Amino acid sequence: MDNDFDFSIFDNAVNTDQFKKDLEEAKANAAVDFPEVPAGDYTVKIKKMEITSTKKDGYPMFTCQMQIIGGDYNKQYLFFNRKIYGNNNSEKWTDAKAIQSVITWLDNLETETVPEFINYSQFNDCVLDIFEECEKFGLTLDVTYDPKAFNPIKINEVYEG
Repeated sequence: MDNDFDFSIFDNAVNTDQFKKDLEEAKANAAVDFPEVPAGDYTVKIKKMEITSTKKDGYPMFTCQMQIIGGDYNKQYLFFNRKIYGNNNSEKWTDAKAIQSVITWLDNLETETVPEFINYSQFNDCVLDIFEECEKFGLTLDVTYDPKAFNPIKINEVYEG
């Protein structure tokens, strides 16, 4: 195997003493075992909700991170991610259908901001406004989680905190 890669630029950029400490801390924290969250009903709070980009192609993607409150999986996270651009591979699943699925999910949060799509910039602002409302009113959700389902998180009830 021919290895002509010059690692010196990276070696010089790293504070080796600090990196050793960071590596030890990472090793210690890696021992903390977070069991996989099984399908079931959970009470959650939304911790992050935004339009971000996919790692693979940089296309817009809706993402929502929710933290479980209480029970055996307290403080673990559930995720809902939906690519909202580049879905035109078939008539069964298009960008419009992907965006509508997110709008329907957001509508279940029952916020004052009505989820709607005019364009991607506006939709990003809409999602951020809805997230801001969730935080402002301390919304707690009762959800059904099924990691194998196409729509992994179903909102059953929404409560103000």
